[in-house]
Amino acid sequence: MKKSKSKEKPFFQEIKRALLLIITTIIIIALITFAFHLLKLSNSTYSYSLPIQEPYVSEVIDGDTFILSSGETVRLLCINAPEKDQEGYEEATFYLRYLILNQQVILESDQTDKDSYGRLLRYVYLNNSDKTFVNHLLVENGYSKIYRYGNDTRLCNEISSSN
Repeated sequence: MKKSKSKEKPFFQEIKRALLLIITTIIIIALITFAFHLLKLSNSTYSYSLPIQEPYVSEVIDGDTFILSSGETVRLLCINAPEKDQEGYEEATFYLRYLILNQQVILESDQTDKDSYGRLLRYVYLNNSDKTFVNHLLVENGYSKIYRYGNDTRLCNEISSSN
C-alpha cells in the first residue's frame, strides 16, 4: 500500500502543477487583454458636454452690482442703491450679498447689453422655484430706489409696484 500512495503523490502533484500553469496562463491572458483595452481607450477621443448651468454670483460689489462666476460684472437695472460714501451703503450691500452670493442667478436683458463701464445691465432672478426677482426685492425692502436708465425700463413699473 505504501508503494501505491507514493505513486499517487507524484501524479497529483503533476495535476496540481498543470492546473496552476493553466490558471496562471488564463490570468496572464486576461491581464494582457485588459491592458490592450486600456491602451485602446487612452488613444480614443471622447466628446461629451456638461449640462449648461446658470452662472452663480461669486462676489457682491455693492447694493446694485456684483460679479459672476464667469468674471462678468452685472449692474441691476431700474434700481440705484447707495454708493460707498452714502448712508445705507453697508445695509444694501449686505442685503444683496445675503440674497445672491454663491447663488445661481438668471439674467434678463433689456435694450442695452452693457453700460459705459462694460458691466452687463440686467434684471436678475434667483434660480429657485419662485424665480425671485432680486431687483424688486431690493426696492421693496428699502435697500434701493427706482432709477430708470434711458430705454432700459421695461420692468421698472413691476419693480416699483411695491412702493
